[in-house]
Amino acid sequence: MLEEVPAIRENIEILYEDITSEKVIEKYGVLVPPVIIINNSIYSEGHVPIIKKLGREILNMLNH
Repeated sequence: MLEEVPAIRENIEILYEDITSEKVIEKYGVLVPPVIIINNSIYSEGHVPIIKKLGREILNMLNH
């Protein structure tokens, strides 16, 4: 998705965190991987989201 949509790659920051770290557990609780968090809210947990839906959501955020 990042390769296909330059607007996403150029305008967002991607961080990879250990969801078993104390910092993450304190903030979000125990999570089931894989997890995607957008703007400090859990977008997806426990399954891989549909890429088109995720891409649309990110583009909508970038446009607002």
